[in-house]
Amino acid sequence: MLIALFSASLAIASSVLEVETLKTHSRVRLKIDETIPAKVIVNKKGFEITVPGLAPDDLGLLEGAIKASDQRFAGLTVASTKDSTRISAHWKQENMETFDYRQKNPPSLVLDFWSKGGLTATQLQKLVKSKKKKNKWSKAQAGVSSLIQEIQRREARRKEVIDPNRFCRGTREDETEIFLTFKPAHETIDFTKWMSITTPDRDYPYLKPEGNTEEEKTVNLAHELFERGKHALVLKAIEFFQKDYPQSKYLEDILFLKANTKLKLGLTAEADREFQDIILRAPKSSPAYFSGFMQAVKAFSKDEYLQSLEKFMWLVEHYPDHPSNWVFHLGVAESLYAIKETVKAEQEYEWIEKNAPDLRIRSEAAFRVGDLYMNREQYAEALTAYTRAMRKYPEYTKHAPIVFINRAESLYWLGEYKQAATEFESYLKNQASHPMGWRASFRLGELADRSQDPKVRELGRKWYQKTINDYPVSAGAALSRARLMVCGDHGGFSYELAEVFFHDQSQIRRIVNESASDEVQDFISLARARTYQSLAPSELTLQAIEDELKKQIKSKTRDELKALLLVALRTEVGKLLDANKGYQALQIYKSYRDLLPFKTDPDLVDFMLKLAQSAISLELPTVAQMVLGDYRERWGTRAEPTPEMAMKRSDEYYTEAQLIWDAEGLESEAKTREALDKIPEISEYYYQKTVLLGQIEEKKANFSQAIIYISKALVLSSGKKEQPILQYWAAKTLAKLERYGAAAKAYSDVRFTEEPIVFMGLEDFPDEERLIELAAENYEKDKNWGKAAEYYEKLAAAQEKPTNRTLYQLAMNVEKTDPKTTKVKVSQLLKKVSISETNDFWKTLALEALQNRTKEGTGNGN
Repeated sequence: MLIALFSASLAIASSVLEVETLKTHSRVRLKIDETIPAKVIVNKKGFEITVPGLAPDDLGLLEGAIKASDQRFAGLTVASTKDSTRISAHWKQENMETFDYRQKNPPSLVLDFWSKGGLTATQLQKLVKSKKKKNKWSKAQAGVSSLIQEIQRREARRKEVIDPNRFCRGTREDETEIFLTFKPAHETIDFTKWMSITTPDRDYPYLKPEGNTEEEKTVNLAHELFERGKHALVLKAIEFFQKDYPQSKYLEDILFLKANTKLKLGLTAEADREFQDIILRAPKSSPAYFSGFMQAVKAFSKDEYLQSLEKFMWLVEHYPDHPSNWVFHLGVAESLYAIKETVKAEQEYEWIEKNAPDLRIRSEAAFRVGDLYMNREQYAEALTAYTRAMRKYPEYTKHAPIVFINRAESLYWLGEYKQAATEFESYLKNQASHPMGWRASFRLGELADRSQDPKVRELGRKWYQKTINDYPVSAGAALSRARLMVCGDHGGFSYELAEVFFHDQSQIRRIVNESASDEVQDFISLARARTYQSLAPSELTLQAIEDELKKQIKSKTRDELKALLLVALRTEVGKLLDANKGYQALQIYKSYRDLLPFKTDPDLVDFMLKLAQSAISLELPTVAQMVLGDYRERWGTRAEPTPEMAMKRSDEYYTEAQLIWDAEGLESEAKTREALDKIPEISEYYYQKTVLLGQIEEKKANFSQAIIYISKALVLSSGKKEQPILQYWAAKTLAKLERYGAAAKAYSDVRFTEEPIVFMGLEDFPDEERLIELAAENYEKDKNWGKAAEYYEKLAAAQEKPTNRTLYQLAMNVEKTDPKTTKVKVSQLLKKVSISETNDFWKTLALEALQNRTKEGTGNGN
């Protein structure tokens, strides 16, 4: 039973009081929960640990002397006073140093002690030699003792935070864990019991006339063909009937037959239109009733609840006295339930409870009111509704097993853990084979995880394993595996198998289908990250956490993942530095530094100092400064840094620089640069700073320096939409430097886009044809006639009707590549320009060129 889970259990094993003798110090450990107050008193004679409010037997101890001593203490005794337990001992040596602290695993009060000539001897000797005066010696002695204690505290904190199984040792609480809500266990109504959606005429009494008129013969022929499965002929017969007898008393009946025939032929959409036409044509007719009922059931079966609601309400309105009217109300209620219209749905269930023909149906409607409130996570109201129904219909309660799982779930979310545990266990005892049983065993595992008692928490693992074994294809099995993989017992999982599990979409779908929470992805992401931290090498853990950070998760989960990433990065960098792989350590740090948290335990970032030292030794001062800056700016000198604090000043400096530049230009270049100089390289505004510096240099006509900044900006703009305009800017600047070949290549590399771009005052770039033309012109200036000809040819192909200039320039560059072998092509191009309808400068040049060729005898008519 898990009822004991919520009572303060103080039954401690015989090893509740332990003594350890180590080379450098001795230790007394009292295993008590951190919530139990205790006081340590130390004096010249010895020490005393007092636990108020508890007797020795409450702690699992016996009064009297305990056979435990070493070279540092003696006479350990346990005694009870009026309202407390006292544990005391005497020192065997003088001048003892002590340090007491709380430990989480196992929950303990720990007292360490050592002689001043023992643990701190080396440190003290060094300090004594450097201090001649007695008072300075005393201060140094106290300082060393304080330093030792601080080192111990910091090391204990580090071990706690980087321990991969820390999530399993302590109590799982709402602040640090994700507990998913589930949809109510709600039995779906199968309305096809009353109306088939494949053969809606199954129970329909078709009118089959007994007369011998042509009209009656046609009706009977259609029915005969339908019964023989000649559906195409049925439609032909009905087509003639509609044409010849548009006012027939059999028309609605025959139209219903037509709709069912199309359904048989698989013409679903056409059949639906036929059924809807019948409803509109004769809403009170029997065919309309069957058509409307079928459409309502079909919409409900397809989870189209707004449509099913409309259809069922239509049936309620048009057939209030029909014997199946209670079924219509049930359809309305279930549709309203699905769209979480609790108040209206409750009214429908109440109507069914009063009017349904069968007592069991009425009781079921009463029980479903509770499901309504659970569906909206109104657990107190749900519990009230279930209790009312159980009291009113006690004889039918046994037919509603899911009520008990819903009651237990409501108690769970109301924080009534003792009662919830009792009901979950009762459910498993009485309904072990019910498919919803996984909810009980999984929740019992979570209830165990919430306990303060380590022994009870250990039961949680057994409940998770039971869920996996008894309900292997349930959402509970997937959830239990996720819980177990994080913990010490990985259920046989390696990280390879864990990766398969977390990428198995069927597992994820099971959880999503049962969960009512919007934190499913958060649950999966945390479970995967923690599992990897526990199972996988640190480099794989980093990759997995980076993947999860790209997903749609909440800020709280994102912060936790970043904290896990910091621990993994600390481990990986430390491993690489220990292996003298400084370059790799710096590279991996740079890869993940932007994902690191801004708020964390400063003791976890000490590895950055070692990394900075490694960068210095590798003669990488800029990188060392970056890492050291990270340590100081983000963690080292701020109590609680935030991303806003880290970026605020850079934003301010950039804004100031941009305002000065836009208003005063070169007149205030010094002020602009002064503001820009304050923006560090790690700032998100360093990119804009680089662009602005390029603009300053361009304005000064210092194009060689400008291109340096532009090139840097291009690197920083990777993936940004404004990159094309920076490429165009770079090409223009290279042309101004008369580096025509590089400019041509740059123009040809511009990633053209039709999307308008406005960025820091840079002009927009031209259309695609102009970019090709600029590349051609610069290749021509570079005397690269072949490339120039290639791009003028591209330009001619891009133009709907090549211009005279394009063709002339193409001819001239082709000629320069190889005058002997290209003269035919050159002449053809020049002739094409010469006969152009456009009389311009280029046509004149073409005519002159042809005349010169004729005079020189080089012209070729072809």
